[in-house]
Amino acid sequence: MQIQPLSLDSLRQKMVQDHLYERIYGSYPEVIEEKKKLVDSVLQTYLSTFGKPKGSLAVVHVPGRLEFLGKHTDYAGGPVLNMAASRGFIAISGKNDSRVVALQENSRAWAPWIFNLESFTRKDIEFGDRHWHTYPERTLHRVARNFGVSSLTGACVAFGSDLPPASGMSSSSSLMIMTLLSLLPHIPLEEDPRFESLGLSTDPLALAQYLACCENGQSCVLGNEVLEGSTGVGTFGGSQDQTAIFHAKQDMLSIHRFCPTRWVLDVPFPRNLALIAGFSGFRAEKTQQAKNAFNLLSAKAKAVVEAYNELAGTHYLWAADLLELEDVEGLLAGPLPSRYRDMGLLDRYKAFYEECQVLIPHATKALRSQDFEALGQTVNRSHDTSRRYLNNISEEIEILVQVARSSGALGASGFGAGFGGSAYALVPKSRTRPFLRAWRDGYLSRVSPPHTPVFFPCYPVSHADPLFA
Repeated sequence: MQIQPLSLDSLRQKMVQDHLYERIYGSYPEVIEEKKKLVDSVLQTYLSTFGKPKGSLAVVHVPGRLEFLGKHTDYAGGPVLNMAASRGFIAISGKNDSRVVALQENSRAWAPWIFNLESFTRKDIEFGDRHWHTYPERTLHRVARNFGVSSLTGACVAFGSDLPPASGMSSSSSLMIMTLLSLLPHIPLEEDPRFESLGLSTDPLALAQYLACCENGQSCVLGNEVLEGSTGVGTFGGSQDQTAIFHAKQDMLSIHRFCPTRWVLDVPFPRNLALIAGFSGFRAEKTQQAKNAFNLLSAKAKAVVEAYNELAGTHYLWAADLLELEDVEGLLAGPLPSRYRDMGLLDRYKAFYEECQVLIPHATKALRSQDFEALGQTVNRSHDTSRRYLNNISEEIEILVQVARSSGALGASGFGAGFGGSAYALVPKSRTRPFLRAWRDGYLSRVSPPHTPVFFPCYPVSHADPLFA
């Protein structure tokens, strides 16, 4: 990804031009006005924190992700239907001619993160859990581990986000991606022959796969080379978040399959349909309890394959390899080896099969034909399947979905990893404003969340990119 830095004067000229935003966000005036305000806020934060830059500045857009369908399918090799969300991160960065990376969030609600890259040369480096600082720190540590500490140089980064924190819209993945993209224009990493030969400078799917491994800590296999794993953030997820962020297209929902990652198709999102996101006010934080719950679903998907192989004498690698077989549910419903008996593997496989083989194909057909009734029914069925078989729908998300449906949504579903976070609803575009009021008011009449709920129209936008190319 080529990110061309700009002079401060050039940046100021470009940041007021609507057509430059339309390339990323589409022709949605309300979105463009909000992005202009966010860019201005981030620039003011950069100047007040770091002073007038001596050199040029890079500006990057990193969207959040809205998972339309494909709950907990990516790390098992299944498909996901998702999009890049119109809310996300804006970062402005400049080289500082040092070995220090400094990040400052524009609201100053978060303390700045200042990190000396020389600490990565120590063999005894230890990571604590320091909330948001964990994500940029472990991203840079992984890059230094795979490509050498000398590939990194210092930079100053100011950033802002209009994503609700820990809302299930991939704010953590976006933050890790933003960290690397903010540094790339100022460091020689893209000139590294290995970085280029592995496709990391030219292939967005390869870069998505690599950064997913930075997050989950696993080794990353690209071509014939293994980029050794290190400490991740503790969740054993897949790469659907990073794939959407790096490969999404404006006004499109995209299907990708995983293990390995490959694009399948794009489906236009109907212009006369509105997708409304609702953050519950209960954050889907990656606490140890939430990590354990998420990782259990991942472990169950792996155990499905292991149990089937043991019973059938096969050697499949992923749950997706079982989808075309006829005897899977029968074997999982029968006597299992003792270590699998209490894991609920049949339910785990039913959820996986339903999302992959039924719901995503049905939704794709309904989107193409603009059969909104069928689309809404499919979305409802996905949520109900997740609640029944995955048990990852918290009480507040269930209420959020119930209120959306009773307020006139064509369909509504929780999304993301679950265990808190957000839901989305589909409504005719003409009903956007009254539905927003009804959904918010109805939800708050039943729930008193610890954080402010946020309800907003969400549009499919373009992937992470320089904002002013």
